[in-house]
Order: sequence, then structure tokens, then C-alpha cells
Amino acid sequence: MEESGIVRRVDELGRIVIPKEIRKAFRIYEGSFLSVGVSNGQIVLSKYSKVGSLKEYAMSICEVLSNMLDCSVFVCDLENVIASTKKSINGKSITESLINNLLNKKCYILQKNESMMLSFYKEDVSIYVSQGILPIITEGDVIGGIVLYSVTEKYLTLEDLKVAQALAKLMGEL
Repeated sequence: MEESGIVRRVDELGRIVIPKEIRKAFRIYEGSFLSVGVSNGQIVLSKYSKVGSLKEYAMSICEVLSNMLDCSVFVCDLENVIASTKKSINGKSITESLINNLLNKKCYILQKNESMMLSFYKEDVSIYVSQGILPIITEGDVIGGIVLYSVTEKYLTLEDLKVAQALAKLMGEL
């Protein structure tokens, strides 16, 4: 196992601080879940994706929303696309701009003529007409998001966003 050379003291409650450089490199944000385990006599921290554990449910949400709203949909944690109506983007790393929008804990609807559209994942070359971004929040922390998007003439509406927002809220409560 690689050592960073950084030494941290354990406090009276058993806590340690993970250095900022390591948190940034591994995309560990406030509210991120970590799994603590032991392997070969070493303590191992691993990122845990609460949204990733709901993959089958996330796929159902993508299909239902896509059929209801006539747009493409994906569900992501704060790192990767977990489920999507477009299978080729499953597992792709999402962009920092999408992560930042999700961490704002607000729902966004972006239209081609009104604002700058986001790239959602690395190597994203799509030309979007409309985008809806909805955070999935558990116990006050963002754990992922539902993203609606259209590359056709379909413009998302506030009603579309409200339907997806209800499902994002439900996912946060599972």
C-alpha cells in the first residue's frame, strides 16, 4: 500500500482528519460516505456510494422518467453515472461542473437559448437543448442526482422537474 508521508493524530473520539489533498484527489466531499474495513492487518477506507447500492431502483427511475417526460435520464452518485437510459454512459465519471451544481442543493433547468449548458461526463460532446439537474439528498447531504436532458426539440418544463424532484426525494429517503 502506498504511503503519503502524512501523519495524523487520532482524537479522543477516535476521529482523524483526511488531508485536503487526498480528499480532493479522491473526490471526498463533506457528507461523503466511507466504508471502514480491515485487510491484511491494515485499516482500509473505501468510498461508499449509497446511490450505487440502489442501482436497480435507479434504472427503473430512469426508464419511468424517460417514458413519462419524453427525454433522456441518468442517475449518478458524486462520481459516476450509476444508471442511464443511454447505456453507453453508464459508469462514466461526471464532471466537476455537474458535481458543483448538485452540491448547491438546488434544482436547475437549463435551456439552450437561456443559459450555458453543462457537460455531464468526460468526453461529453452532446449538444443539449434542455437539461434538468436534481440533487438526491439524504440527511441534509447530497449523495447524487437525477439528470434529465434532451438533444431534440423537447424543452423540459417546471412540471417535468417537479415529477423528477419527487423521485429524487424518494431516493434520498431509501
